[in-house]
Amino acid sequence: MIPWTTRDLVKEFKYRSILEKYFKDVGFRDVLFLEKSDSFETVYEKFRSVDVVYLPGGDPKILYEEITSRPYLIKLLKDFKGILVGNSAGAVVLSKGSPVEEWKGLGLVEFQVVVHCNLGNLPSNVVCIPEGFWIAVTSGGGGVEC
Repeated sequence: MIPWTTRDLVKEFKYRSILEKYFKDVGFRDVLFLEKSDSFETVYEKFRSVDVVYLPGGDPKILYEEITSRPYLIKLLKDFKGILVGNSAGAVVLSKGSPVEEWKGLGLVEFQVVVHCNLGNLPSNVVCIPEGFWIAVTSGGGGVEC
């Protein structure tokens, strides 16, 4: 898990606890968190040992800045063979960004994401994810399931 979506450490650790409990409750054996102080070697080993990488909700600007300040992390995400999951801010960062809020994304999928949206007139090549919904993008970005 890449938990860097806030500058408030109290809030970050509160949500770490909630997310760790959630993932264990749904059957994950181990939940690993990347730490800002982790070396490249440590991050690399964590990536090698997991099947799923989760980017949580929070502030997409902070998450994007934290990831892009570590170019090796961008490469690890792009090359990751497991499942990448983005929730809210995490979905924006994995995508090409958000045209509504002008948030940047890593472009790991070929569309932009608008989270918590009200459906309306939006630019093409945008996926809106209303509250309570999810999408899954298949390898190669060709298919979307809801």
